Amino acid sequence: MLTARTLDEPLCATLPLGTHWLWHCLNAVTLYLIARTVDRLASTETDVSGQRSPRGERRGR
Repeated sequence: MLTARTLDEPLCATLPLGTHWLWHCLNAVTLYLIARTVDRLASTETDVSGQRSPRGERRGR
């Protein structure tokens, strides 16, 4: 991501639109992946036996 931001000014002469849009797209993808990972980790819990189960569902009951 930082590479796209760093190359923005030198590439302006070659690419009229620059690379600023690429910076925003890469940030959006990164934020999506982080949010998805946090959501998946929050939606599972580890029970006493070490097995993962969806939140709200108790194993062995």
